[in-house]
Amino acid sequence: MINLDKTRVILNEAARLVELTATFQARYGKNYVMHMGTPQDALDLNECILDSQAIIANLIEPEIKVTPHYRYGKWWERSQVMTNCTAQQLMTEACRLMSAVAHFEAKHQQGKATWDHAITTTQSAIAGMLHPSTLQVVTNPEDTHPEMDHHIHLSAS
Repeated sequence: MINLDKTRVILNEAARLVELTATFQARYGKNYVMHMGTPQDALDLNECILDSQAIIANLIEPEIKVTPHYRYGKWWERSQVMTNCTAQQLMTEACRLMSAVAHFEAKHQQGKATWDHAITTTQSAIAGMLHPSTLQVVTNPEDTHPEMDHHIHLSAS
């Protein structure tokens, strides 16, 4: 079940995606196409963008990942790399999720909690913004803590 701790990591990774996608777009443009001569830096940044999405996917409830909601369309059909605009939309959804989970947990402590549908729909919207390959590379978030092992230095190559 999603909780505030997991939601904080999702929010942190969403912010990281905003940073990574902005860096990628600044260096290579919005609609960069990967090819045989793609610089290693571009490949590394794209890998970090995908890794960050996988961390988020690991924290979303498993049953929600089966049927994600594509509220913002399927960006991977238009672009090879997540755009900064999509990352910003994901950040907005992560903030919505934080608000809904905080509300639910506060009500739960008062013994007045009922499951908030917004928690489910917001997770579904977040899942719909993640590259499909990241939804498939999912481990049990109770057993691993990938967010602790994941760092990148954004220095120019």
